[in-house]
Amino acid sequence: MTLRSFLAAAALVAGLALVPATAPPAAQAAPPALPCSARGTIAKTLESGSAWRMCWNVHSNKGLVLESVWFKAKTETTYRKVLDSIALGQLNVPYDSGQHQYDDITSYGFGNQYLQKLAKTECPGGTLLDVAQSWQQGTRFVQRTVPAICVQEQDSDLAYRAHEQAWGSVEDKMLFTAQGTELVVSAVAKVDWYEYETQYRFSDNGTITPRLGATGDISPHDFVGEAYGWPVGEGSTDHAASHHHNAIWRVDFGIDQAATQRVEQYDHAPTGAQGTSAPIVAATRTAITTARSVTSAKRRWYRVLAPSSLNADGHPRSYEVAFDKNDPFEANPVTQNEITFTQHDECQQYPSKNPDTTCGASVVDYVKAAYGGDRTITDPVAWVNVGFHHVVRDEDQSPMPVHWQGFQLVPRDFLAQSPLTPLGRECVNGDPAEPRIDSTSLCGNATTTSLRASATRQTYGSATPVRLAVTVAAVKNAARPAGTVSLVDGSRVLRTGIPVSSSGTASYALPATLAAGTHRLVAVYSPKAGTKWVTSRTAPVTVVVARAASRVRVAPATRTVRRGAKVTYRVAVTAPGGRPTGTVTLRAGKTVLATKKLPASAGGRVTVTVRVRKKVGLHRLTATYSGDANVLGSSVRGKVRVRR
Repeated sequence: MTLRSFLAAAALVAGLALVPATAPPAAQAAPPALPCSARGTIAKTLESGSAWRMCWNVHSNKGLVLESVWFKAKTETTYRKVLDSIALGQLNVPYDSGQHQYDDITSYGFGNQYLQKLAKTECPGGTLLDVAQSWQQGTRFVQRTVPAICVQEQDSDLAYRAHEQAWGSVEDKMLFTAQGTELVVSAVAKVDWYEYETQYRFSDNGTITPRLGATGDISPHDFVGEAYGWPVGEGSTDHAASHHHNAIWRVDFGIDQAATQRVEQYDHAPTGAQGTSAPIVAATRTAITTARSVTSAKRRWYRVLAPSSLNADGHPRSYEVAFDKNDPFEANPVTQNEITFTQHDECQQYPSKNPDTTCGASVVDYVKAAYGGDRTITDPVAWVNVGFHHVVRDEDQSPMPVHWQGFQLVPRDFLAQSPLTPLGRECVNGDPAEPRIDSTSLCGNATTTSLRASATRQTYGSATPVRLAVTVAAVKNAARPAGTVSLVDGSRVLRTGIPVSSSGTASYALPATLAAGTHRLVAVYSPKAGTKWVTSRTAPVTVVVARAASRVRVAPATRTVRRGAKVTYRVAVTAPGGRPTGTVTLRAGKTVLATKKLPASAGGRVTVTVRVRKKVGLHRLTATYSGDANVLGSSVRGKVRVRR
């Protein structure tokens, strides 16, 4: 069971009206034809109905490269392009001691011999893709094919939750909630002592999260003085060198295949004026029209937009670059900035150590006019720098726990509403007060479900059990919603998939063997796939099930037996339902002769063997059935004559 379906079941049990997570599927357009000539295609429709398609490749230096990345919401009829390509461009690792600085992507690489073979246990529930590679190793030419790319759908925590505000009782409030999932594409490379997982997470809400995870071992060659490292040996010994991991991604945008894309920077800063309750903060928009490097600042963010591609609200589609924790290394000109935007140039492949210096050796050059930095940006490339200062700790010793660094590409106005908008909220666009959000609006798709019982009491095993009548109707018109009904008894689902007739009704007879006790019964309406009706539930209806009567018989009921001899009695307990449990006790007068359990598998029949030790004469014999949770106890009396 996925987290989403588990949460739906939990909300149903809790007595809340859980609204379906997404609208019914729209007409599906043919997926885009992808130019995946180098390797292959990754295509995945997630549990919510959102879909991703892309090409994958493994570059000898960059490792995992994704190209032509497209997204489609469940409610959309077409895929829309987001990226032309994305790859890790450089991993710059300078050590605090100043003795070492590595550029792992260009000096080593995340492909060829550095790319790791993945075990099935490293890709649980996913698919491993084979990668064919070749490289020169001394005088030997090496070729191999290994499973190295993992493709999975993973749960991604709570996607949204809204328990709509008060109109009616708590049980009448609508609960909109869903768990999210993501397409996860990853690969692992080993460079010296470190092992790096390049990971891309594609969410069902359209967000892309590139991440780099570092694990492996502390390098035994990098132990320095106290000023530059942290002690990991006993006492103040073995100071492992602190160092930076500066991961710089090359992100080539392709928003909806627009011929022209633009870059904007937004800064939200206090104006110095005071509002009625808080300081006033104003936004400033800066158009980045030519190549520029930008340092990090509070409340600063960036987006790439396609002016010619408008969503249903008339807003240009865009993606925002969002940072979490970021610590760029300011002492290196290449890594001191948070992000650099340039005009696409196939020559500019790496943010540092670029092999073709005719177009610049690094992002420091790319922004200069001499290397085309004065060109108008119409096809933007973002060089996104995420820094992590690793101060080694005792717990980092072998194997080192993974530490992650990354950023997000978040859809901003890519759609007029979230691709996860649930039924009943698809008409909420703009001020949520119009239309009023309550259990009777639901964008005109609201339903009401009622439940009536033919009686309030039933006896366990009854041949004429209580019948339940369910009626489903639209709140705002005379339409008859199609679908099915589920009957829930407290936390237990009695029956699902009961069809709703064309007249809007459904019926169900309670099981004759429904356990004795008080039952709070609820009917839940589920819309037919492809319709826009919203689920609804009834108020509880109480039915009390009484315990059934039982009857005990003993064969033989009386017999003359010799004192000290054994005698076997066959005891039969009959009751509605046919499978009474409990115990059977035989007494002669007040003396207990034997007690025996009556298992459900016995069908109410059990044999009891006793040795008669009573005095000579006539004695009363009583067989007593204890009863169980569903059946009342009973007894029968007989006589036994004891002779010498």
